[in-house]
Amino acid sequence: MAEYTIALSKKHLKLLMEHVFIGRWILTSNHPEKDKLKEYDDFYDTVLSLLKNYHIVDEIEYAEESGYELTDDKFDELSVEINTFNNDVFFDELVSRLGERDALEKYGTDAFFTLPPEERFTRRIQEEEKYNKEFEEIGIQNLRIQKKR
Repeated sequence: MAEYTIALSKKHLKLLMEHVFIGRWILTSNHPEKDKLKEYDDFYDTVLSLLKNYHIVDEIEYAEESGYELTDDKFDELSVEINTFNNDVFFDELVSRLGERDALEKYGTDAFFTLPPEERFTRRIQEEEKYNKEFEEIGIQNLRIQKKR
């Protein structure tokens, strides 16, 4: 495998560390077969070890049992970013799925899918708007599961 050298400022190396942490988290945190993702862990360890051993970033610790990890403060800081992302994705996906469901119920599945793509998009967005408004104003307080009777 060819090796390459790149020049990055200390600021960019710190950003690289954050991107590698967040990327690894997203790719591996809910993956059912974590052992198949060893390549991500190896890359994470390589980046963190270089940054720690060359004293480039102070927010990395080494422990014999767990290897290189971010300090608790840095972990907490980036966890806030990840949780914000997860929350945004949750609501975007929920609104999208509810809007699509309602559009299909309102117009009928066959009729809906015979519409031109732009018209389907417009009608789905119209259905999504009520959920966007509700979730922005009240959150999920009114969200309930109703059993069909």
